[in-house]
Amino acid sequence: MRSCVTDPGYVTAFIDYRPPDGWFRKYRFIFVDGCPYPYHLAISRDWLVHYWTAGMAGDRARQAEEQRFLADPEAELGTSGVTALRAIAARMALDFGGIDFGMMPDGRIVVFEANATMLVHPELAPHFAYRNHAVTAIQQAFRTMLASRLKGWRRDPA
Repeated sequence: MRSCVTDPGYVTAFIDYRPPDGWFRKYRFIFVDGCPYPYHLAISRDWLVHYWTAGMAGDRARQAEEQRFLADPEAELGTSGVTALRAIAARMALDFGGIDFGMMPDGRIVVFEANATMLVHPELAPHFAYRNHAVTAIQQAFRTMLASRLKGWRRDPA
């Protein structure tokens, strides 16, 4: 039997989405009831950006950029970026989900992944405590969504 596996390779072409400063940025938004909420921004020299390996813990400048993003995501992404996120949330049509993406220098979004299994948790590390207001907003939106779904629901007596 002939193997279907060939040499390892990429499924898609590499997209160099770095801005002129040379740092790769991965944004994560959480969608709750169709609304996007910023969750984090990881900034790395490596194109394969993961929050916990990006070296954010030891870099006050990158933490400050993340804080600015969390406080005002539209200032970072622009109106077109936020509009695109809302369109993606509507197309996904999930009660809860998330998206990881980068931004091209021209403002287009490069989607890395979007699904219903994005993790949201309070931040215990003191140097990342500034992220907790974003976590609280997401949790509150989720509780509000659940309450609206349960309103009027009755348990059927058996």
